[in-house]
Amino acid sequence: MKYQNLRLIARILVVLAWVVGALIAILAIIQSVGGPAALSAVRIIVGLVSAFVCFVLLYALSQFIFVALDIEENTRETREAVTRRAE
Repeated sequence: MKYQNLRLIARILVVLAWVVGALIAILAIIQSVGGPAALSAVRIIVGLVSAFVCFVLLYALSQFIFVALDIEENTRETREAVTRRAE
């Protein structure tokens, strides 16, 4: 299997997406405690939306890498099959 390092990077991005998303959400909730109620609600909403956006971007990047690797693998297998059949 080719490009093992790229697969490792994609897996790390999946873990990083979950960690970053959870940390941002937790920090948003912690930061909003102790302030005025209306401002706290806005901070929580903005923090959760930010956490979601960061999670989606990192997770999408990891899935894009996996898709590109799968396309490369399928293309290589197809080329080998066509070459064997032509012989």
